[in-house]
Amino acid sequence: MPSDVLPGYGWNKDTGRYRDLNSGRFVGKNTINELLTTQIQSAESRLGALSTSFHEGKIAPSVWVEQMRTEVRRLAIQQRALGAGGFSQLDNRAFGSVGGTLRNTYGRIIGTAQDVMDGKASLPQLLNRVDGYIGEARQQYYKAMQDNPPIAQAESIIIYRRMLGDARHCSDCLRLYSAGWNTEFIAPGNQCSCNSHCRCSVIQKEILFNELDQWIGTTA
Repeated sequence: MPSDVLPGYGWNKDTGRYRDLNSGRFVGKNTINELLTTQIQSAESRLGALSTSFHEGKIAPSVWVEQMRTEVRRLAIQQRALGAGGFSQLDNRAFGSVGGTLRNTYGRIIGTAQDVMDGKASLPQLLNRVDGYIGEARQQYYKAMQDNPPIAQAESIIIYRRMLGDARHCSDCLRLYSAGWNTEFIAPGNQCSCNSHCRCSVIQKEILFNELDQWIGTTA
């Protein structure tokens, strides 16, 4: 089925992977992670500029709040769809999950606007909070992966590996990265003190079950 979130690619539900519609080849997780990173960096640039203008008094608080809500909502749904295989793959449960997270984020956006108006948030503090809101939207990609795990073929198993992103890493992220391949999927932002500021990614591989001992703990 063609993907409505990644033109030119189709989603294979059984494997949990995208396939190039022209070549028929599966798309590597690194390619998807690069797209994810590009989208996040674009959001960081747009919302960083928007927030700087707000802090400098160039736009009204209500304008900042509304545009932040719109951008964060768009990004969160986009990331959920990317992880699920397209917008058409999102059901009411997925939209409800995204909406629950967004309601919490919206409240903190309003609180941040008030802190800026009261002089309680410096520009670096404001940008740091915005980075966290973007990170929460990014986590929707991995929530979709958790809700729609790939199905391994007979005598096979899916293994995962944490990869470090372009950011400062906490000791937990470094530990998870150093642990290499394992059978447990741990989403970035989970089990690490970076929380919503985590910019790590996860790659996966399907291997034969009898080769598991050869992979666990390796970093190849």
